[in-house]
Amino acid sequence: MWRLSARLFLAIFVEFFINLVFFTVISRLFVASLLWMLAYGVFFAVILMFLEWLLGPFLVSSGVNPTWIDRSDDPVIWSMVREEAARAGVKVRKIGIIDQEAPNAFVYAFLTGRPHLVFTRGMLVKLTYPEVRTVVCYLLGLAKSGGLWVTTTLSGLLTIPYRIAGGYVKARLEGGRLGYGSIVAAGVGYLLFILTYPQSVMLGRIMSIFGDEFSILQTKDPSRFISALIKVSASSALEPMSPMRTENAPLKCLMFQDPTLALRDAAAMKEAAGRWGIDLLRLMNLKEVHFPEEYELGLHIFERFWSHPDLVDRLEHAIEFGKNVQAPIKIGLSWIE
Repeated sequence: MWRLSARLFLAIFVEFFINLVFFTVISRLFVASLLWMLAYGVFFAVILMFLEWLLGPFLVSSGVNPTWIDRSDDPVIWSMVREEAARAGVKVRKIGIIDQEAPNAFVYAFLTGRPHLVFTRGMLVKLTYPEVRTVVCYLLGLAKSGGLWVTTTLSGLLTIPYRIAGGYVKARLEGGRLGYGSIVAAGVGYLLFILTYPQSVMLGRIMSIFGDEFSILQTKDPSRFISALIKVSASSALEPMSPMRTENAPLKCLMFQDPTLALRDAAAMKEAAGRWGIDLLRLMNLKEVHFPEEYELGLHIFERFWSHPDLVDRLEHAIEFGKNVQAPIKIGLSWIE
């Protein structure tokens, strides 16, 4: 937990320092005194950070437009989330569903700290009840980590350069021709992108590990967590043009699984599953599926940041950590010793 707290402090400090340098340099155009330059720099840096924290959640939600539900809309998922949240000591504000086939989920929070949980339709259809429960607990783990509000802000900020470079991103994903305007916009967007994504990754990876461990501890069911991660990753890899990847890449750090990472590591996951004795044919009919290697993917520069540990490393950690809860690990009909 101390590592997460240290990275949280460092991410906030880096974001503040970037803002401070920018406004101090701008102040140089209006005042000559070094003391006043620093004073103006600190003042406007604090104001900007407050605005970022305020606007970050709106930038996150504006790109997905979830349908918010209550008990009468879906009593199963509503009751599950409320029950697990009560056990975790987390007060959930809203539960949302977005109409996308690729299974995934994400969580974000306003300054109040009460999280919004959002699931794709594919998550609720393609995963079993116990598997969805482990995903819910993972998202609640991110909320309990203490870093969700900062990660929400940083993810919201990442949507800005992504939208600026929208023409470039679309051309790269669809194999279209890049115009000069798209290239220039991509250059401007990338300058903003590189100022924010390192802080996002700094927090996202350690929060992902915390969420994994929290989910396994709360459910006492490492088998269902591992099968959920395999199913979400494999399904994401089989739907490379899903909006979770093409439109919502800036939100990776808030997701259960980074869809680009799932695509990149799918072949390695399939090989590792064979070593562990996991029968992917029984689990989700994957035996004859060919996943592309990384050099075949054509990833664009705005998705080349990895918000979670490598997929095989994450699965290995889940297996080792799952053994600590003294629960048998069985994936499909395969036992993992």
